[in-house]
Amino acid sequence: IEILKLDIEGAEYAVLEDLIAGKIRPRVICVEFDEGNNPLDDDYMKRITGAIKQMKRSGYRLLKVDGWNFLFVLGSCQFQEYK
Repeated sequence: IEILKLDIEGAEYAVLEDLIAGKIRPRVICVEFDEGNNPLDDDYMKRITGAIKQMKRSGYRLLKVDGWNFLFVLGSCQFQEYK
């Protein structure tokens, strides 16, 4: 899988965890964090931030943020990193 786009209404956390734990490593992952628009509780930012940190620890770089849409690339893909 080269590119994976996730807009799955709250299931993104579990899918990202499974991807990181498994052998499927898309080079590009686009994910919408649904809780940005529909928080479950006051801890939604902790969950989103935790997922972003987990992605970075597993070798993904965050390249772009547009609203609650995040673009990650794996390893040494030749893109400028978002800060």
